[in-house]
Amino acid sequence: MRRALTILSLTEVLALVAALAAALVQIGNSLVSVEKSLAKVTMGLRAIDSQTAPLEGHINRINAGLTAVGQGLGSVDGHLAQVDEALRKG
Repeated sequence: MRRALTILSLTEVLALVAALAAALVQIGNSLVSVEKSLAKVTMGLRAIDSQTAPLEGHINRINAGLTAVGQGLGSVDGHLAQVDEALRKG
């Protein structure tokens, strides 16, 4: 009887180890797939970074121009407010 229980226990342990090994293999395969996807994303991001690098100088100039336009529009707003006030007074 004791021998039969020992054999059953060893069989259960082997089954557990086999199930864990199978699960680890599946996890490993999933991680390899994720690694490949992340490598593609990284490659794409590097390509985007290198292709958009020359835009930095242009964007800085555009921002400076838009800042000047914004300041000019602020001045126009002030003048229009004065005109509006003068027209209301009559």
